[in-house]
Amino acid sequence: MADQYVKGLRELNNALEALPKAIAKNVLRGAVTAGASVIRKEAALRAPVYSPGKYGIPDTRPEPGRLKRAIYQAHAPERSSEIVQTVLVGVRQGKSQRAKQRGKSTVNLDAYYAKWVEFGHWYVPPRTEGTRKAHRAKYAAPPGRFVPAKPFMRPAFEAKKDDAIKAIEQYLRERIPREAKKLGISYADNSGTAPLTA
Repeated sequence: MADQYVKGLRELNNALEALPKAIAKNVLRGAVTAGASVIRKEAALRAPVYSPGKYGIPDTRPEPGRLKRAIYQAHAPERSSEIVQTVLVGVRQGKSQRAKQRGKSTVNLDAYYAKWVEFGHWYVPPRTEGTRKAHRAKYAAPPGRFVPAKPFMRPAFEAKKDDAIKAIEQYLRERIPREAKKLGISYADNSGTAPLTA
């Protein structure tokens, strides 16, 4: 969605630099993952769930709740380095997400319609007769109807970006002293909150 830059964490940054690069990379990755979890959980809470059979006609839409289940977070190693770690929060889409084995059951996590929900879309009734060209011509302009957006990803990010930063900071404050202690490095947090001396 967007990059978020954090200022005022100089002490934590200096402590990260004191750790060996491999450990610092793992700590940073864990911190970014903690922040991404806050956004993912909020997006899942905000994702709409429809009620099937609402209009008394056979419902061919995906089962209710698929959109919530399809929201994921994943580390992106191709976008990460020793000093930058990237964790993506998104919605599973595409043929590769169909018929996934989850424990003893098989589920379909292909929420191909996520962008339609997030940004809105034009609804065109299914073609029952005639050619595809004639059907497209008939519904190129209204009487097709616009289905308004029900955004869930963008509002989740806007609502929880500050909480995500706090989760990142909290993770770093807890993990850096622990790693420093394992290596015998002395570290004290000088931010005025709680002293963290290893």
